[in-house]
Amino acid sequence: MTSMLRTSGCLVRRACVADVDGRPKPAEGIRLLLFVLVTSLLRDVWHSADIAKLDGGISNGMRPEGCMLDERKASMGIVEGKVAIVTGGTRGIGYTIVRELLKNGAKVALAGSRKETVDDALSKLAGEGFTDDVMGISPSLTDPDAVSEAFASVVERFGRLDVLCNNAGVSSRTPLVDYTVDEFQKVMDLNVTAVFVCTQAAARIMIEQGDGGSIINTSSMVGKYGQPSGSAYPTSKFAVNGFTLSMARELARHRIRVNAVAPGVIHTDMVDALPDSVIKPLIESIPLGRMGEPDDIANAYLFLASDMADYISGAIVPVDGLSRP
Repeated sequence: MTSMLRTSGCLVRRACVADVDGRPKPAEGIRLLLFVLVTSLLRDVWHSADIAKLDGGISNGMRPEGCMLDERKASMGIVEGKVAIVTGGTRGIGYTIVRELLKNGAKVALAGSRKETVDDALSKLAGEGFTDDVMGISPSLTDPDAVSEAFASVVERFGRLDVLCNNAGVSSRTPLVDYTVDEFQKVMDLNVTAVFVCTQAAARIMIEQGDGGSIINTSSMVGKYGQPSGSAYPTSKFAVNGFTLSMARELARHRIRVNAVAPGVIHTDMVDALPDSVIKPLIESIPLGRMGEPDDIANAYLFLASDMADYISGAIVPVDGLSRP
């Protein structure tokens, strides 16, 4: 309002000094000021009416039919027009990343380990109003041919690939003396080898497109601090950090940014599976006083996927409430 009054005042002064006989006529200036004020007021009323339609009206608190898609159009849209692939996208953090990307204007392919879980996730998203801009894929993430074929199907459907979110992963709490090589290798396969395979397939597409891209890997706070049991998991996340830094340097000349997000204690199925004797001390040690939520991680992914992070690469972004295990 202050800015508008200043502008209006300027118009009044101009109206006063523009008189042909050299004498100001304040009445004309006042009429002009009133015109500007009324016009601005009507504009605000019209804008408020549009917002009320999106909100479903304040008086009855009801959401009008079909409003969900209108809300999506009214969102920030910071990844508008981008095409993303999210591995491990059927539940937990991955599903939330998918949802936030869609809400902000991206087209998304969610990858899951089984077609059934992918279909369930797509059905859930459809219930939230997301249908045309999302698809599902279910390749074996450690199979280069299967991944390349699946990623090609995304490009065929949406026309390009801008963002890869390497989120699929598996945890482990087995003590060293009880570890088997098979169990250790299973963690390394999904948490490291799959990240390599998917990054390679995505980078080939992005390089051919010639206009850059963003690759974001899911690390963990234990990739920096370790954990007292289940050594395969922190070992795999240390590897993800090293891979992220190396790929950031290698792919920079192609304007492909590579970063990682390192969650702390996040409320997911993976964390829910841990015993209370492990979880409670971790929560008590978090200076911000709470367990993180999948939205906290998805917001970091959303930022790194957007052009707002265009000069950020090789970063391992902690999203952990300052937790230190």
